[in-house]
Amino acid sequence: MFVGLYFGSFNPVHNGHLQIAGEMLRQVGFDELWFVVSPQNPLKEISNLASNAHRLAMLRLALDDVALPVKVSDVEFGLPIPSYTFKTLEMLSQDHPTYRFALIMGSDNLAVIEKWKEYQHLLEKYPVYFYPREGDNSEALAAAYDAQKVNASLLDISSTQIRNLVLGEKPIEHLVPSKVAAYIRDNGLYR
Repeated sequence: MFVGLYFGSFNPVHNGHLQIAGEMLRQVGFDELWFVVSPQNPLKEISNLASNAHRLAMLRLALDDVALPVKVSDVEFGLPIPSYTFKTLEMLSQDHPTYRFALIMGSDNLAVIEKWKEYQHLLEKYPVYFYPREGDNSEALAAAYDAQKVNASLLDISSTQIRNLVLGEKPIEHLVPSKVAAYIRDNGLYR
């Protein structure tokens, strides 16, 4: 089984995440794509981070009506914080010895991969598929890290933008699945 691992805080998950997942499945040919919810990215602030339970619940709601071979993984919740991708991959590879895993990320993350713990080990052992971000140099990144660029649509959506809209009491239904918008509202998140 060939599995694409899409790591993120998903704070909150949005339509862009789902579109990227669909593009990755179609263009790369993964058997499954797993959304791996990270409890804490060591390279990001955690001040506006919703709880693990809330982010996991929103992701599950977002995938409820998606007809793609996707699933949600909370594997990092049982690992020490901050979570390091190489540790997660070691554990997943031990738990699923017959699976082949690959990393999915945006070009913004690939551009800073040298800040990741054990990044050389990751690049040697696991293929990387990345989607472009506005203003990146995708060809240089692909060459520098032997990564495969996937031509996913450039969407101008970010979780930060959504959190700011919620804080300003503006609508977000056009940016997130309706069940996620309702969950954010019902649970008073990001206010």
